[in-house]
Amino acid sequence: MSPAAFEKHSGRETARKWKNNVWVIVNGEKVPLSKTVLLKYYNQSSNGSHRSQNGRVFHRDEFLRCSKCNKERRFRLRTKEECRVHHDYVANVSWKCADLPFDKYAFSPC
Repeated sequence: MSPAAFEKHSGRETARKWKNNVWVIVNGEKVPLSKTVLLKYYNQSSNGSHRSQNGRVFHRDEFLRCSKCNKERRFRLRTKEECRVHHDYVANVSWKCADLPFDKYAFSPC
């Protein structure tokens, strides 16, 4: 069950503080979920837009491997255009570095 689903499912007054209501056994000790690293892993494992501790939105970069030179190329996912470019290249199985416009990216095509 995802954290958001648990929050809805609990229906308690403390739904916002659900992390303190879920307990995990760590080294034989009962510890609130909020005190463990498990939740941090869950929050950062999904892709896309995220909110940091201070509430600002940040994005992750994605990497694709060139089918010709076998190098990993970074794709910034900051705007809709950059996300669209990345999505198009993911859909193309035989993607090559040469498919990228050279002037927009800092690396030379293979």
